[in-house]
Amino acid sequence: MSLLLRGHNDGAERDMSRMWVSALQKLHLVRAVTTLSEPFAEILSLSERPIMAAVPVPDGSISDQERDEARELSLHLASAFLRGDQ
Repeated sequence: MSLLLRGHNDGAERDMSRMWVSALQKLHLVRAVTTLSEPFAEILSLSERPIMAAVPVPDGSISDQERDEARELSLHLASAFLRGDQ
């Protein structure tokens, strides 16, 4: 799961960040491996922009090659999105 923020709309990015953190916190895997009461909440206090936050979620049905290809594609898409104003 990834979050990409450019710094164009503080309110929208704050809302999106909250939704992203909430979605992660609801994952069974996250709840099973952390003792933190608010995992990933730190992202809400980061003010640097542009920013990309990514949390890989393991899935045994995806091959290593497919995982590598998805990671590469996500980095290309992030680059295009974050550089969209240039």
